[in-house]
Amino acid sequence: MKFAVHIPWDKMSHYYPQYAMDAMQRLATPGTELLLVKHQVPRFGVVPSQNHSIALLQAFASIAEIPDAVHIVCDSDTVVVMPNWDRIVLHALESVDCIGTAYQRVGTYQTGAGKKQTYKGKPNIEWLAMKPGKPWHLFQPSKTPSDMAPVMVHTPEDEVMWGLPQGFEVLTDTCWNLPMFMRDQGLTSAVFENIEHLDFIALKGMHVYEEWHHEGVPFIVHQGKSRKNFFRGTPFSKDFYERCDSLLKAAECNVTESQIEWATDSVELTHGRPIGPTDPQDRDDSAPGDGRTDPGEPLPEPVG
Repeated sequence: MKFAVHIPWDKMSHYYPQYAMDAMQRLATPGTELLLVKHQVPRFGVVPSQNHSIALLQAFASIAEIPDAVHIVCDSDTVVVMPNWDRIVLHALESVDCIGTAYQRVGTYQTGAGKKQTYKGKPNIEWLAMKPGKPWHLFQPSKTPSDMAPVMVHTPEDEVMWGLPQGFEVLTDTCWNLPMFMRDQGLTSAVFENIEHLDFIALKGMHVYEEWHHEGVPFIVHQGKSRKNFFRGTPFSKDFYERCDSLLKAAECNVTESQIEWATDSVELTHGRPIGPTDPQDRDDSAPGDGRTDPGEPLPEPVG
């Protein structure tokens, strides 16, 4: 199966995409074909999330150009750390139309208990894999105009769509309208669980980043704030990627046909079990994965 990996980038996040792509290639099942497709984030306007939306619009529109591939849209500073990750994605897409990273549930250290939250229970665009043959190319990420009326959860139907109780307001960040698109197109989804920092495994002791699990095992990690940190150019970025170097080195030895081993733990593939459900989850504006994180650009070889 072919995977087309779409990564928005700008000059600040210049070196991130190739590391993300290399990690996926190193840990994919031998013979898996990956294609990197970069989409430049423009530098006009005053709201970074609007510029990010423009690059994402290009990414989704281009899906139609490679109709037979599984398309992945992801932030440039996400890193897959699960061996045979492609098998997990393909297995999930046998029963749902997409699988991806979730926001944290209401009430975590990262999200707080406020009544303005990101949607829950459905994937976001930090890392999203989509089944071929579905109308993903029609999705138009909202640019969230400043004068837009608040999006409130009023009805039981709203609760299902947004994953929030009635009386809550939806945080209208980049691609906040993805659940509406999925509802209108009849698309189904599953999520990787966004883990609270006290339960990190891959990034244990590094609470300023993000980590998602598949059935209790680390699948993806996320640095965040790539627009403000050159690749390995600040302690924030250097610490994250040094940990990723170690994770990938340990995981790369365990890419096999029938078994996933992660670090010192071994977990058999359980093809009969569902992916998800997850309390997908949210965050405040200072969190690394608040949906405002930019992605990356052209690049030299990553260090390590």
